[in-house]
Amino acid sequence: MPAEIVYGLTLSDVLAVLRDEGFTNAVPGRIHYAITNGKISRPHLSHAHRYVWTAENVQELRVYLSDVPKPGRKKATGSIT
Repeated sequence: MPAEIVYGLTLSDVLAVLRDEGFTNAVPGRIHYAITNGKISRPHLSHAHRYVWTAENVQELRVYLSDVPKPGRKKATGSIT
């Protein structure tokens, strides 16, 4: 039974789109970290073992990159005490 074919963007295409949208923190290392640590869902893999990014994957990445936790700091709760 042949594997399902998924059409989408490569990582370099995703990076170009996000940088055009103003996400200066869109770098490969941060994206791979988010995937391996379960911060975002893993995109499909091509037969060449490269990620194939769908529109849903890119949207999830946008949400993650808009509020990336900083090392050593707690995520902002919105209230000042």
